[in-house]
Amino acid sequence: MSGTELENSDIGRRVATRVQLDQPCFALLHVLETGAIFQVMLIDLSLTGAQLLFPPQFDPAEIPDKATLMLDSFPPGPMAMLDNIRANMVWRGLSNCGILFNYPLQVPLEMLVGKM
Repeated sequence: MSGTELENSDIGRRVATRVQLDQPCFALLHVLETGAIFQVMLIDLSLTGAQLLFPPQFDPAEIPDKATLMLDSFPPGPMAMLDNIRANMVWRGLSNCGILFNYPLQVPLEMLVGKM
């Protein structure tokens, strides 16, 4: 493993358009295998994944490489449509990570982030 990439493939590289969020959007990240729950902030979003920022005291290496993740507890509003979405981590940094949704979003990104 190369340190930041979890697998030797292009799965961690998003080809879908990313949208930077212009307002903080917090959610809970559940690691289904371990039962751990962490608060995260979404940095950007695409139809196929997102970049998450962890609190300063958290080390993303605590999340197992092949863990199934679930996001929920989004604030009321359009982003709440992402509640219970499942994903896998495809890369990690010192305080952030990239996730790939199990299934692409079925709503336009503008509907989610345009009304935040």
